[in-house]
Amino acid sequence: MTNSVVPEPLVLSQGSFLDISTPEFLKICADSGMAASVWDIPVHRDGADVVLKAAEDLGVELFSMCRLGYFTEEDPDEARWRSNLAVLDTAARLGIGTIVVVVGAVTTTFAEAGSRIRAGLERILSHAQERGVRLAIEPFHPMMAAERSSVCRLAQATALAQEFASEWLGIALDVYHVWWDPNLAESVRAAGPHVMAVDLSDWLVPTTNLLRGRGRPGDGVIDLPGFVRLVDSTGYTGRWQVEVLSDEPREGSDLDYALDLRERTSRLLTNAR
Repeated sequence: MTNSVVPEPLVLSQGSFLDISTPEFLKICADSGMAASVWDIPVHRDGADVVLKAAEDLGVELFSMCRLGYFTEEDPDEARWRSNLAVLDTAARLGIGTIVVVVGAVTTTFAEAGSRIRAGLERILSHAQERGVRLAIEPFHPMMAAERSSVCRLAQATALAQEFASEWLGIALDVYHVWWDPNLAESVRAAGPHVMAVDLSDWLVPTTNLLRGRGRPGDGVIDLPGFVRLVDSTGYTGRWQVEVLSDEPREGSDLDYALDLRERTSRLLTNAR
């Protein structure tokens, strides 16, 4: 067996708690013993200085931030470019080392989207390096190709990482988006050296919401133990995040929910090995 010790702390995504403020989310992270992956929109809403003070007061590590990108959009007045730079600045201000990149949807053709993505990455990568922030491309499930990401397979993200060959550009590997791929084992092995973070959740049947229809680990049909072992086989020793984007009714408090996610994820990582 490899990687028998679960890297601690686990990382909790703010995407599971978008109905509360960022300081409230960080309190849940502190009380559940997890680091935080914050989202750019609520951080901007609550204020970077407020978020930084809350994290410092609570002793919560800010591991990653979601998101920047959308390189495939038309941007005649460079509003998206300025927004991406602002996200980089905020991450640097908060001491966050990794930002998830959502590359943008297919607006014309996949070929055109690919050209725009490469141009966008080439333009922003030096700015990320100057700020000491790594960029992690997240491949999305194909059902989101027309709305969020034209990078729909892990192999596409790996090809971009290999093309740029920079320690500042890698991959955010989210099982929810890649589990369906018949070539997943081969793709994960190829992506291994470039993976900066791994996200866990589950695929429910039926899936009632394309964006916020995820299940807690163990509630769906993904072979999560097999996925964990596959990632381990690449030599990955980085952090594991739990990101359950869901509007399901919850019993108990937000802290109860976070503790359940932690327990499920820890049990999964331990038992899979």
